[in-house]
Parts: sequence; structure tokens; C-alpha cells
Amino acid sequence: MITRKPLPFRRFPASFRARALAACVLLTFATAAPLHAQPAGPTAPPGNPPTSPSPSAQPAAPAARAVGADRQLKDFEPTPGVTMRYTLILPEAFDAARPYPVLIMFPPGAQNFQMMSASVGMFTDDVLKKHPWVIVIPAALDNSTFFTGSEKHIKALFTDVQSQVLVEGNRFHLAGASNGGISCFRIATTHPDRVASLTCLPGYPLPEDFKRLSTLKSIPVRMYVGSDDRLPWIDAAKNTDAELKRLNVDVLLKIFPTEGHMIKSMQGEALLKQLEPLRKREGTQTPDHGAVLSVLDALHQHASKGDGEKYFELFTPNAVFIGTDATERWSLDQFKAYALPLFARGRSWTYKPRASSRNVELSDDRSVAWFDELLDNDKYGLCRGTGVLRKVDGKWRIAQYHLTVPIPNELLERVSAMVKAKTPKEPTPSKEKPR
Repeated sequence: MITRKPLPFRRFPASFRARALAACVLLTFATAAPLHAQPAGPTAPPGNPPTSPSPSAQPAAPAARAVGADRQLKDFEPTPGVTMRYTLILPEAFDAARPYPVLIMFPPGAQNFQMMSASVGMFTDDVLKKHPWVIVIPAALDNSTFFTGSEKHIKALFTDVQSQVLVEGNRFHLAGASNGGISCFRIATTHPDRVASLTCLPGYPLPEDFKRLSTLKSIPVRMYVGSDDRLPWIDAAKNTDAELKRLNVDVLLKIFPTEGHMIKSMQGEALLKQLEPLRKREGTQTPDHGAVLSVLDALHQHASKGDGEKYFELFTPNAVFIGTDATERWSLDQFKAYALPLFARGRSWTYKPRASSRNVELSDDRSVAWFDELLDNDKYGLCRGTGVLRKVDGKWRIAQYHLTVPIPNELLERVSAMVKAKTPKEPTPSKEKPR
């Protein structure tokens, strides 16, 4: 059997390229596979992708749909004189006043205008009726990808999208195939505070991003690779999975049997379906959910910086803080007496929430919220915070926060015996009758 080395996409005849781009997204993705790097694990950087056409030479924006999803081509200037494009797909009956989960789908290959346009076909009207997400598909600037230069404009992209869409939880879900998957790691490790989840189909972190994987501790990572893909891609996924597990990151690696480089069984609806649990676990379906989580984020940030004034502004006047010791049930004044002197001496504490583990529930009148969240601490490892917030003068304030250290079931008997030995017994009530 005679095999030929695939040519880069830009070197195919123009007529072939036109037919390929007009075909379905799966065929386009399959054609684009030679664009991607040949990784040798997480230490081998991709090759230089072909350049994308200048904005003036690119096709006109697709017309908005009167029925079904609304597909819009957007232009914005991240910096003066620089124009970046992306496709914005809004679900049918889009309501600008309500929050939506937002997926940024990084295209494969050169990540240029053509690859952006080809990726749009993955999200059909039927798919978005079942899963009403907002989809953002960006095109990289000329002669770059979202890990070789265009990534420096990602914050401007976030801002431009948020000027049109109320982003659920103020965080974006990232997904991408091949070079798109590599881009996901670049963006997530440099902007972890803006990322809700990361999905690679496939993908892996470049060396500099591999060193920053610890920044993903609060971000669920889902990695998919085909069993028939080239071994370096599979090995890179396995290496990344092992490192993320070592760092206690919420990660899942799935190898699809008989699938190649482009995983056909994880396109469109299948992709959004696997993202839904990550969205629900974030608990940010309404503005109040997002506002509660913002207060908790601020709580942890101010504690880490030792800013006592801003930290205690987040509590109600009659708030209670319950610590890990059985004796630690403190009123707000008692908690201040403990914490403020520590902050004044430059001491602080850092607990990093895992976004995928947070749950928020609201009362029917939306005046009370209760939550639970998993936290990472360098000294104590995995911890849990639970508590209650009340809406005071239109602002969410913490009425109770309870910090605990979960104990694995297999260690419970041994640990509880140690705790029992240290815990004083409750005094036995006197049996004498009162005189």
C-alpha cells in the first residue's frame, strides 16, 4: 500500500479548499488534521501553522437567522489598529437579560477564518434547542494561533462577548480539537479565574503551560482522544492526566475506541451534553447564584491578601464562623478578635475553591442562599466550606461559614479514634433534685 505525506491545507488547490470548507464540519476537521503538530508528549511544541487571510479578503458575515439560532460574525479591536473576528451563536429566543452558559470553541489547524467558519456547522439549530448555550468561535490573527500570539487578546475577547451576553457565573467554558485543545490549556493556565471548564478533543499543554497546571485546581478538565490517533497525542494526554491527578485536579481522560484524531462521537450535541453537568455543579444558573459565588470568591481573595477590612465587610453583623475545632464557634466580634491581629502582622490564609464542586441553592423569595464548596489549602489539603448568606439591603452577605476537613471513608475509623481521644467528655448532668 502506497502512502503519501499529507500536504498542509493551504497548499491544496483552491477548488479543493472551497469544496472542503463547504462540506460538513466533520469532513472539514478530518481534512484539517495534517495541520496539527506531531507532539512527542507535553514537551514537543507544534509546528508553525499556515497564515490566515487578511480581514479584507475574508467572506462577508453570515446573515442572521429569523428562526432558530442566530449566527453573527463579530469584529472588534483588542488594541488600536488590530481587528479580530469571531462567530457568535445565540440560541433561539435569546434573552439578553438572563445568564447563559458560554462555550468558547477554539478551532483546529491554523485557527484562521476558514477553520472558524467550518466549526460553525457543529452547532445546529436542533442541538441548540436541546442545549441553549451561547457559542463563541474565534479566529486567530494572521500568522498566529491562540498559543503563538493571538492568546494575548483573549481578555479583550472576554470583554467583547460580555458586552452582549450575560455570562453565567462570569466564567467561560473552553473546548477545542487538536490545536484548539492546545489553545485551551494556554488560555486556562493564564486566565484560570475566567474559566469554568476545559475540554480537549484532543489536546495537551505545551511545556510552559504544563508547568502551570497547578492553576487548574478549581477547573474541571475533560480530555478525549481516539485510540487510533497517533501515539504521541495519546501519550501526551496520558502524561497530562497523570500530572493533573497528582495535583488533585478534577480530571477525566477517556480514550474512544476506533476513533482517530478528530473524535466524531464528541461533536455538537455530545459535546454540550458532557458540559451540562459541569455547568450544573457550578450552580450559576441565575444572577443571584453568580452573585453569591462572587461574594465567596471575594471572601477567599481578601483572606489570602490579609485585607481584614474588606474581608469582614462581607459578613452580616450577627454572623457566625465555625472552625475545624469543636470549640470554634465564633461570633463576628470573636472572629475579628482572632483574625485582625493576624492580618496586622502580615499573616493570612489561602483556600482555593474548586469551581466544579460548588453548589448554591436559593430560597423561594431569593433572600437566603446556602452553599457548599470544596477548597484546596497547601497545609491541610482538601477542605470543605458550607454556610448561609442573606440578602441585606440588596447585597448578599455571609451569615454563617463552616470550615471542615473531609475524611476519606477508609481513614474515618482511625482518624475518629484519634479525635475521640482528644475530645473531653461532656459533663454528666447532676441527678440531684433541686432544693
